[in-house]
Amino acid sequence: MLRAIIWSVTIALLTFSSVQAQVTPEVNARVIRDFARISFAWPEKMRFRTQQSGNSLTITFEEAANPDLNVITQRLSPYVQQARRTNNGRSVVLTLNNPYKIRQFISGNNTGIDLLGVTEASTQPPPKLIATPEIPAPIGTPTPLAKPKTPQAATQATEWPRVTPKLKPARAQAEPAAEVAEETATPQPNPEPTAQAEAVDTPEEAPKEVASEPETETAAEQPAASQEPETVQAVETPVVEANELRTAPRPTPQDQTVEVMAEANTPEETLIVTIKQNPTGSNLLFPWKDRVASIVFFRENALWIGFNKHVRINTELLQSVLPASVNNIQELDVPGYTLLRMETDGQLHASARRVPNSFEWVITLSNNPTLPTRPVPLTMEAEARTPHIYLPTLEYTTPVNVTDPVVGDTLVLSAFYNSGEGIYPKREFVEFTLLQTAQGLAMLKKDDDAQIVELRNGIRLTSEGGMALSEDLPQLALDELELLDTKFSTLFPYERWKVEPEEFKATEQELMQKLSDATGLRASSLRLKLAQLYLGEGMELETLGVLDRIRRTDPFFYEERKLAALRGAANFLAYRVGEAAYDFNQQSLENIEEIKLWRQASDLFLQRDRARFDFVDFDTAYIKKYPPEMRQRLAVLAADNYINRKSYNKAVRVFDSLSEDGILMPIEPYVDYLLGKVSAETGKIKPAIAIWEKLAESDDRFIRARAAYSLATLQYNEGLIDRDEAIEKLDNLRIVWRGDSLELGLLSQLG
Repeated sequence: MLRAIIWSVTIALLTFSSVQAQVTPEVNARVIRDFARISFAWPEKMRFRTQQSGNSLTITFEEAANPDLNVITQRLSPYVQQARRTNNGRSVVLTLNNPYKIRQFISGNNTGIDLLGVTEASTQPPPKLIATPEIPAPIGTPTPLAKPKTPQAATQATEWPRVTPKLKPARAQAEPAAEVAEETATPQPNPEPTAQAEAVDTPEEAPKEVASEPETETAAEQPAASQEPETVQAVETPVVEANELRTAPRPTPQDQTVEVMAEANTPEETLIVTIKQNPTGSNLLFPWKDRVASIVFFRENALWIGFNKHVRINTELLQSVLPASVNNIQELDVPGYTLLRMETDGQLHASARRVPNSFEWVITLSNNPTLPTRPVPLTMEAEARTPHIYLPTLEYTTPVNVTDPVVGDTLVLSAFYNSGEGIYPKREFVEFTLLQTAQGLAMLKKDDDAQIVELRNGIRLTSEGGMALSEDLPQLALDELELLDTKFSTLFPYERWKVEPEEFKATEQELMQKLSDATGLRASSLRLKLAQLYLGEGMELETLGVLDRIRRTDPFFYEERKLAALRGAANFLAYRVGEAAYDFNQQSLENIEEIKLWRQASDLFLQRDRARFDFVDFDTAYIKKYPPEMRQRLAVLAADNYINRKSYNKAVRVFDSLSEDGILMPIEPYVDYLLGKVSAETGKIKPAIAIWEKLAESDDRFIRARAAYSLATLQYNEGLIDRDEAIEKLDNLRIVWRGDSLELGLLSQLG
């Protein structure tokens, strides 16, 4: 009876806390041209997700909220017919009059959605781009900029043609700005919106672009005036070239998201290039709908970005939202390919990656030097019948010759399909030069006989009669390349990190000695190697110190290498689970399957929303490859959870996994604690008391606190101690353990 009362009090306290924690955002709703916008201004940044089923749209926030739904139904009638909150307080359900397409956005502390196509498109000629006063849109809202479609003549996919240099940032064969095409344009469909909210570092100031419509907004949602470019639909009207559009001055590099419309080679296709700017760089998102290969590299100060599928990109609008370091953009007219050449001031660097589980490519521009995440190794076959260089890459495009429109010489390019495969560093040979690339292969010929030969198992670089290669040419060894071994399928590969105990001190001193005169990318790489050494040995505090240094000195490297995962694991081992949960929820770790297990473990440790951690499901793929202390900590947490769920067989499998590798002994006291827990739950009171009395005297603070708590609770429930004795024992525990579910249970029972 008393246990029931205690748990009732606990549930009441939790419910009261939940009600108190509800946030009331400022709600705004309005119709802007052909879409309706619903926005929420929060006191602090709030993430959310949406789910749509027919005419029903559910918006779920990460915390309980109490928005004023009357604003939505009153201002967006008849598009939104009903709005209601769900019982959990985190979700809002909207009933729509049609199953509209949804676009989501996050802008600082503002979040929201757009219902696309709420009004019928006008059949009249498109309006002139003249600013008319209306209500301003939220800062940083992605806005499609549609350029009228220009019919393209059919061409055959042959060798890439030579391109004449252009002096203005337009397509290589663009007509003069004032000319008007005689043919009429075909109406383009609205671009399909992103299905999920963009959880990015969001903007504080919107970029100014093409003629816009100022609109009013609440103060909390619109701290500064912004402009929103107007999408012009071309319906049976002459086509106006992109050069006629006026663009505003380039924005300063701040957090912002802008979308630029790219026209595809068929009327049904559109591609929206999304620009996301943040303090560490600018991300160019190319949301391809099917699989394409990519090539990204610098030649002198010119950045080349290419894909083996053709779309037309409005280079003027793209340049207007890129960093000021980009001086000019030229699209090379290549049948079957999209190839951009950007003139820069020499301060930019680029990296490329494909978004996991999708066909989208992200090209990141920043001022920080970087290298491909998976450099393709070069094997020198100097003793072969025809000496050559072999590259073990399996998925690449047929090499094509391209003429540099400025220099006039020939580049041989091959785009790679696998994310992060590039060449590092630049290599000089007698017959050709291999340029450093973030993605793909770029060869600059010195000898006309130099060639790229396609093989079933890779690429051969050679020349007629063979290359001039030295037989004793040493293998390239760089500190930064040592960290890019990709044969491991986990973020925490102990096999790669571990050193023998007698070698640890010498390895640590060697890394510190190299760090004494290292700078830039090499310094960050050496610090990362030192952090991995510490984390593999269970030195979580030292690991945190090194990772924090990297985050301060090289934030781009920290984000690109997803070091928030290492920092989260170090915080988890240091029992700073709240900070660990924050690290594991960083945007750089989105769409990584392995991070799910760490989020589950952190939520379980913090006792969040009926959290459950399925250790067995992740063990073979990931956990078995972790350092011993990391595996032990996760095993203890998981086994405790399984026992609470009465899944005793799974708890045994957790400890068997550690026993197989000989790392169970250090956590045997906790195994004993769990055996006592099983005994108590199955009615074997005396064995349970005996086990916990022994563990309550343990030197391990983690075990001692839990054993003393369980012992006092069991003795009180069995009538072996009275109320005052139970209070005294539990109250003494408050100074022994703080900060997780044990403290919550302790305070609840004392209450």
